[in-house]
Amino acid sequence: NAKNLEDINFCDILSKFCTDNILKIYKLMLFEQKLLFIDEDINRLSSVIGSFINVLYPIDWVNTTIPIMSAQMIRYLQTFLPFINGMSEELFHYNGKVVLREAEEGVFQIYLKDGIIKYSKQNNEDEVLSSIPNLPKKIYNKLYQEISDLQKIVALLKDEQKESLSNNINN
Repeated sequence: NAKNLEDINFCDILSKFCTDNILKIYKLMLFEQKLLFIDEDINRLSSVIGSFINVLYPIDWVNTTIPIMSAQMIRYLQTFLPFINGMSEELFHYNGKVVLREAEEGVFQIYLKDGIIKYSKQNNEDEVLSSIPNLPKKIYNKLYQEISDLQKIVALLKDEQKESLSNNINN
C-alpha cells in the first residue's frame, strides 16, 4: 500500500533539523541503528517519528517502534535489536541516561528541541558513524539540495504565518 506524501508532516522535520542531520537520521534508519527521539512535546515526538518512518517508503521499518515510551518500558533501550523509540525529556533525564550508560551497545539520541544527534557511547561515535556506509555522492547531493530548498520554503511559510498572526493581533 502506497503512502501519501500529504500524510507526512515534513514541517517539523524540516524546521527542527539541519539538512545534514536529516540525512544522517535517514542513513541511520536505512542501516537499522538504535534511535531514541527525545522531546518535551509528546505529540510532536510521535508525529516526527511517524514522519521519519514514512519517509523510508517504499522500504518498511519492520523493527521495534515505540513512539512514546513509558517508565515501565525504559529497559527496552538495552535490547540488541534496532529500534526507533520516543521518550519525553523528563523521563529521559529522570531514568533514560542511566539505562543508556548501562547498555552494552550505543544508542543515537535525537533531541528534537535542539535538532541535534548524540551517541550514548561517547568514545565510539565516530567509529560507529564511519562504519555505516554513506549514501552515493550523487544521491546525497541531490537529496541535500532538495531538503535545503524545502527548508527555505518552510522557513518562509513560518515567517508569513508569524506576520499574519501579528497583524491579526494588532488589528
